[in-house]
Amino acid sequence: MDKNLTMISEGGYSTLIGRFGGCPESPDGRLLVYTRKVSLENDATEIWLCGTDLTDHIKMYDAGSGNHNSVQATFVDNDRIVFVDCADGVSSICVLNVRTGAVEQKRAGRAGHRARRGKFPFCLGGAGAAVYWFDCYTGETEKLFDTASLADAMVQAGFPDDPALRTRTFSHLQLNPSADKIMMRIGDVLGCHDIKTGAYFFIPNKPVH
Repeated sequence: MDKNLTMISEGGYSTLIGRFGGCPESPDGRLLVYTRKVSLENDATEIWLCGTDLTDHIKMYDAGSGNHNSVQATFVDNDRIVFVDCADGVSSICVLNVRTGAVEQKRAGRAGHRARRGKFPFCLGGAGAAVYWFDCYTGETEKLFDTASLADAMVQAGFPDDPALRTRTFSHLQLNPSADKIMMRIGDVLGCHDIKTGAYFFIPNKPVH
């Protein structure tokens, strides 16, 4: 092992920390959030917190998750984390206050990467499929765009018309730091939506994950 690396947690379990640009460290640099999975044979996943000096480890929540992305836990602010709980086969996005241990917000949906300016992106598929965000403090939800309008924009941009696109969900939803644009993976295409103007932009041949 690299002598410059420090183990956050060491034991008879698997761990995961962070997800796709979401910071596992609190903004004030005091806390770390990570997950423990004692068995890869089931979905039980523990969410743990510790100081960045690697002291005071405490379990915050028992969640359900697969083994690929785990619960995707990251900080919203110094007092809150956001993560995915897939207990009972339902994917729910949760905001938990690490000071009180209370789940302050919980809603179903396919989760994006991280919160920006207190907003967390998610999407719902099926009839009326759309991309949304919710306010991590108030729980208020706002639709950013529906997938039918995105599909129309793709056709206008010269991409093939795919009827299935109008009811699907998107992966890798990610807000920019100012939370006025959002990117997503659309199969082998990357899409971007300008929340303020309503414009769409597309990058073919998906240069990144």
